[in-house]
Amino acid sequence: MAVVLVLAGIVVISRAFASGGRTPAFEIASAVLISTIGAFLLWRALRPNDHPHLRDGKALAIVTGLVPCPPTTFIMSYAAARGMLAAGLAVTAALAAGMIVTVGGVAMGAVVLRDRFMGLLIGTKAWRYRLGRALEIGGSVAVLGLGLWSLFRAL
Repeated sequence: MAVVLVLAGIVVISRAFASGGRTPAFEIASAVLISTIGAFLLWRALRPNDHPHLRDGKALAIVTGLVPCPPTTFIMSYAAARGMLAAGLAVTAALAAGMIVTVGGVAMGAVVLRDRFMGLLIGTKAWRYRLGRALEIGGSVAVLGLGLWSLFRAL
């Protein structure tokens, strides 16, 4: 997604950065979007979790795949601004290969060590639920705070 966004938006990016100044409209729009996402995450974290269809992971996997990778976006933006698109694509491919190896290695480790992991997790259900809930609420508050801070800074 990051490669597609950067390639599709080269004109906008080059105009925004070519001026050498700030782009207040983009800053405000980004801050509002971050704040909105943080508010939604907080609202969702504080609601009771009675939606089993949200836990199957398929929708999360699809949506996560659509989120542009920030380092890839930075690399492609920099490469496009410098006229080194081929180098940006090569670095992006290397980054993707590294992510594939890392995620694949963790998944293989989980498959191989599944029985040991399950034995450890059985006795910690209540603790894991409380920790997960605290992390979910804390993360959403952090995203909301970052968005509001960015918005006040941009204004």
